[in-house]
Order: sequence, then C-alpha cells, then structure tokens
Amino acid sequence: MKQNYFVLIAIFTTWLQYGQEAFYMPNLNDDSLLNNSILTTEYAEYEEDSSTGVEWIDEMYEEYFEAGVKEIEDAVILSNTAVLPNAVCYNDTFQLDASGTVTIFPSQVDGGSTGTLSFSGNPSITFTCADVGIHNVILTADNGGVISNCNAVVTIQDSISPTASNPADINVQCLANVPAPDVLVVTDEADNCGTPTVTFISQTADPAVNDGTITRTYRVDDGNGNTLDVFQDIVINDTVAPVPDIANLPDVTGQCNATIPAAPTATDNCGGIITGTTSDSLTRSTQGTSTVTWTFNDGNGQVVTQTQDIVVDDITDPTASVPADINVQCLSDVPAANINVVTDEADNCTANPVVTHVGDNNSGITGNEGTILRTYRIDDG
Repeated sequence: MKQNYFVLIAIFTTWLQYGQEAFYMPNLNDDSLLNNSILTTEYAEYEEDSSTGVEWIDEMYEEYFEAGVKEIEDAVILSNTAVLPNAVCYNDTFQLDASGTVTIFPSQVDGGSTGTLSFSGNPSITFTCADVGIHNVILTADNGGVISNCNAVVTIQDSISPTASNPADINVQCLANVPAPDVLVVTDEADNCGTPTVTFISQTADPAVNDGTITRTYRVDDGNGNTLDVFQDIVINDTVAPVPDIANLPDVTGQCNATIPAAPTATDNCGGIITGTTSDSLTRSTQGTSTVTWTFNDGNGQVVTQTQDIVVDDITDPTASVPADINVQCLSDVPAANINVVTDEADNCTANPVVTHVGDNNSGITGNEGTILRTYRIDDG
C-alpha cells in the first residue's frame, strides 16, 4: 500500500475520539515514525509533539479527520525523508549603544538550530534603556510551516559611562568665602540613557590659612552602574592687605617721658580686626621725637606697616628761690660765687637740676659803696 504522511498543526492537547478509533500524536523527533511498517495496523495512533505542536497521520485514515475533527485545518504533506525544524537557543549579553538602543537578531541567540529563524515571526528585537535587565525571548525555527521554539535568556546592559566636564574653578579671597558644595556646578552631564544624577562625594581638607586649594569631587551616575567623577578646585588666595583703622596715628607727647597707651588696629578682609605689633619700646624719656613702627600681618602673606611718633618735650622751667643777700663792709669782703647758696632748686623732670654761676654785675659799685648783682642759673638738662 502506498504510504504518505500528513503533518497537521494541532490546536488541542487532549485525546481525540471518533467512533471506536483513537488517534494519538507521536513525537516528531522519533525517526522511527518514518518507518512505514509501524503504520500497517487498521488505525494509526499519534500524539501532539510538545515542542512543535505537529501531528502525523496515515493517509488511509484521512477521511476520519475530515469527517470528525473540524478544528484541524492546515496540513502539509511531507515525504518520509522530511527534515524537521529544531530550535536550539544560546543565552547572551548585549550592550546598549551610544543612542541607548541595541537590536538583536535570531542568529545572535542561535545555538545550532535548523530551519528558518525568527523571534516568533519577527526578524529582530530592539531594546532600549528601559529594558536594562534580563529578558526571555522566543527563538522560532520554521521549516515549511513546521515550527520549533526555544527560550533564550537575553541580558541587556548599559556599559557606557556618562559624560561631564570638570566644573570651572572658583577663586575666593578668604576661606570664609568658600561656597557650600553645589551639584549645579556640573552643567553638562549627559548619558546615552537620559540625564544622569550628580552627587557631591568629598573634598580635600580646608587649608590652615586663607591661602590654598580645596578640591571637590562630584560623581555623575547613570543609574546603570556607570559613573564618572569630575573635580572642581576652589582656589583661596588673599591678595588684600589689612587697612589701618586710623590713617594717621597721633603723636604721643610728654614733658619728661611719653608712653603709647595701646596698640593701634587694622581691619582685614579675611582676619577681621588685627592688632598691630612692634619690637620698639612704647615708652620714651629722652627729650625729642622718636618713632614706633607698627606691623599688621593678616597671616596670609599680606603685611602693612604704620608709624607713630613719641614726642618728649619739657617746656616747664626748673624752680629755685633767690639766695639771701650778703652784706659786707668793704669790697674786699665780697665772697666768691658759691652755687650752694641756691638751696631749693627743683624741676618737674630732673631730680637734681644743675646750678651754675653765670656772672656778677659790678656796675653799681663805686669804691666800697654799691650793690653787686650775682646771677646763678638752674638747668634741668
């Protein structure tokens, strides 16, 4: 008897009954089904293949199906030498490109299939940034309408790091002027999968003085495990010198001595109030004018000096009483000049002013008659 085979696409999984005949779907991967000898009985048993959904039946029983099973519609007649499709999957990982997409093709997840390949009839599948992760795709192998499917595990990854420029440096005069960290200083962050997130990570230690550099690190994160660190320098450079609070310091004066009572001050843009320092003596007792030099140092390399005069000027004369008059009989009895006749000399500055004899005025003497005017001088030095 001539033997042919029908391959019928099944839409059911239960046993089919027609009269007393039972029809059972055999496994298509069993090559023994192509041996005519097993189909010589009065009826054929066959089953649905779980991977392809294809049924085989002997030609002599075709009339039973046409009469009793109307749901089975499409049939393909194959010879007993037909090559059946077989889908074999290969799991793989794919990277999104710079545009945030990746398109995969059946050949990329094919592990050695036979038949025409597709993704359930589609020639390709495109994934986007929203698809980062693990996906199951169905690889279909088709041979003349006979179909075999398998499940491929596809991992979509984004391995492209975000981009950003280092923020512009910030220049300030004082440490107190350093602004707080601000992620908005990163202005051009970008990523193939949208706008990344910018966070402040850390900064180097503040300098001990208002002169140095702080480096801040900001991190750009695309949310898919890719990051980029950018850096910003805050340069602290105090170039402003302190300004004396009094432009011209007043002289400090005294008759015997003079002392500067307090150091002057200056105002600095970073240090605030700075008190002047000096290595000069603040008290002077030498008559005349001397100068004290004050120094204002802001500690950041900016130094300014200012001078102040001390003037010692004794304008008060010494004091003494006029010695008692001396009376003599004869001109020859006039004693020599003696400074000790001045007994109460005094001065506001000098403890022992010097008494000297200046001279005698004899213009009033005639013979042994008249008055000699003797002059003594008290000098406070």
